[in-house]
Amino acid sequence: MKKDTLTKIYLLGLLIWLTQVASAQQFSVSGRLTSPDGFPLSHFRVQVTGSDNLVTSTNQNGQFSFVLNAGGDYQISPLSCNENPLNGVSTFDQVLITKHIGGLEPLNSPYKIIAADVDGSNTVGMQDTSLITQLILGLIQELPAGNFRFVRTDYVFPDPTDPFSPPPPSFLTIINLQADVTEADFIGMKLGDVNGTAIVDYCGENVSRILGRVFNDENANCSSDANEPGLDEWTVEATNGTDSYYAVTNQQGNYNIAAAPGVFDVILHKPNTLWESCQDTIFGVVVTDMNTENQDFGMQADAPCAAMDVSLSTP
Repeated sequence: MKKDTLTKIYLLGLLIWLTQVASAQQFSVSGRLTSPDGFPLSHFRVQVTGSDNLVTSTNQNGQFSFVLNAGGDYQISPLSCNENPLNGVSTFDQVLITKHIGGLEPLNSPYKIIAADVDGSNTVGMQDTSLITQLILGLIQELPAGNFRFVRTDYVFPDPTDPFSPPPPSFLTIINLQADVTEADFIGMKLGDVNGTAIVDYCGENVSRILGRVFNDENANCSSDANEPGLDEWTVEATNGTDSYYAVTNQQGNYNIAAAPGVFDVILHKPNTLWESCQDTIFGVVVTDMNTENQDFGMQADAPCAAMDVSLSTP
């Protein structure tokens, strides 16, 4: 075989090898999710769409990382945690939002203003306070705008008093990835919580929880017996005198409250006066870093009839 032919074959092989190496090159994209106060959002999911479609979760420090192919186009987006919309939401938030709307005490952070927009209208109005009331009372199970909203950490609001104009970026776009990206950081706001009481890592498996059941105590023995039905859409509150956390029971009567470690009184809010309870409040519930279970409420019907209710509101 002639020398020039061998040279051409060698060069062709080298070109193929270099092409394969280039196509196989990868870079990392990493970042961190935090609350406006700087607390890590752990066990939150982050997704990549585009040339690759991947999902990962943040660690206990709120950090996440992807390894992506070079040359690709990608969009990095945090995903909302849809568990427990009542997390951090209380009537005090409603009062603060009402004062902001009336100009009596404007919210002092663009992140708080975004958190107040629970209907997703990109404005803050009385509709937002009405929705918070409905959520606390158990009339609705979730907020129209979802549970969390995210903004790029490096974003500078042109007007902090109007953070919706222009719409703040909630994702990171990468075109033709050619190097590591190390600051794909986002700030996550719990909608409805403007005073910062939400447990921001409640979406993960390592959060403190108060678990229990509200049930129809048909045999009046104050114990949850087999086949006794649960009572759904009842509101349960855990309070330590300073902070309050809420949950609404599901169709089985189960509730799940994410709460910081401490000592709490767990209070059942009856929807009407047609029920008697074995106890309305369970005092001194100690919450550690493990689930605190079996905080149950047995309810006995005074009369087997419905309680009609009418609720009216106006902006």
